[in-house]
Amino acid sequence: NEHGKRSGDGGAHRSRFVPKQKILEEIRIPVHLYQGGNDRHTPPAMGRYMASRIPDASLKFYPGEGHLSVLVNRVAEVFSDFAASTSN
Repeated sequence: NEHGKRSGDGGAHRSRFVPKQKILEEIRIPVHLYQGGNDRHTPPAMGRYMASRIPDASLKFYPGEGHLSVLVNRVAEVFSDFAASTSN
C-alpha cells in the first residue's frame, strides 16, 4: 500500500500500521478521535499516535469501551462534539 506498511511485530499493544508518509500531519480540518481502552482492533496507542500527529485533533479516551461500543454508548456525545465543531 502506498500510504503505509504493516510491521511484523503483531503486538496487541503496538500499532501494526506505520505510515510511510506524513499524511496525518497534512490534515487541515479539526478531527475528533474516540478511543476505547478495551479496543482489540485498534490499540489505544494508535489513537494517541494519531492525535499527536494531526494538527487540530482532540482525543477522548474511554477505558471501559471497545471498538464499536464507543459509538454505541457515547453517540450523543459524538454528535454533540460534531455539532459544536461545525457551528463555528
